[in-house]
Amino acid sequence: FHKTTRFERMRPWLIQFGALTAVAGIAAVTRFRDLGLRTFQGDETVYSLIAAQVSRGDGWEQSTVVHGPAQFFASAAAFRMLGTTDLSARIMPAIFGVLLAMLPLLFARHIGQLGAIVAALLLAVSPVMMYYSRFAGPDIYLAFFTLATAMLLWRYLAAPDRSYLYLMAVTLAFAA
Repeated sequence: FHKTTRFERMRPWLIQFGALTAVAGIAAVTRFRDLGLRTFQGDETVYSLIAAQVSRGDGWEQSTVVHGPAQFFASAAAFRMLGTTDLSARIMPAIFGVLLAMLPLLFARHIGQLGAIVAALLLAVSPVMMYYSRFAGPDIYLAFFTLATAMLLWRYLAAPDRSYLYLMAVTLAFAA
């Protein structure tokens, strides 16, 4: 009879914590390094001008030219806290990029611990995800809330519970 040691009992938690730390570190470094140095693109200018308008309290008006309000209110919050700069315009997409890379780790029970770690690492180092995480536009928000919706749908199908449906409604609303 083998009595399990404390390390053996804590090994799954330590692996999960190590993976979470590594993914968050890699994603944060690749998203935040020199974030405000690149010149704004045309679309970033339009999105940032609208967010600056919201941060000044001039209100929000839906336009057919741009996407839903979530990105503008997120950037407006950054503008209110950090001032209106290139860095503050891109900080919320960078934060959502880090969160997107970490989302698969919350799904380890369904896709396996190794699968969740690999998926998270691939999202953390993906050149496409890095680009959109450093771009003041709607793409990273859409990617984050779409993946969150897919994960909630999978959880709902595994164990039907109304709370998953409510959370899916929230994620779909913010993805718009």
